[in-house]
Amino acid sequence: MRFYYSILGLNPTKGFDVVIDQSDELVAVQSDVDCKKTHFSKSLLPVHLFFSMFDSLTEYKGLDEGNHKFKIRQFDESNELSPRFYFFFDKDLKFIKSRIEQIDIGGFDFSALIPF
Repeated sequence: MRFYYSILGLNPTKGFDVVIDQSDELVAVQSDVDCKKTHFSKSLLPVHLFFSMFDSLTEYKGLDEGNHKFKIRQFDESNELSPRFYFFFDKDLKFIKSRIEQIDIGGFDFSALIPF
């Protein structure tokens, strides 16, 4: 089986290509002698669910000190006593810290030891 939408053509000396076929929703690793493939829904489902949930449960708040700031949505935004939770990503979109804020107490930042 041969796919035509290669997004990552590796050096010919490596002997294989990684292929993502968006129209057929397949991910494949292929060589001249073999091709292993799987559907997006089977291989990328956990990643897809994470980003779908992240997108649904957060809202982008712009840049804060050069970092991208995402706020976790609340059921009742008018309740000022509820704590606010934030995620921060650097310019390369690597998670670097989270923050919890409460109007009477202030805010606390939790830095990621290993950015991801």
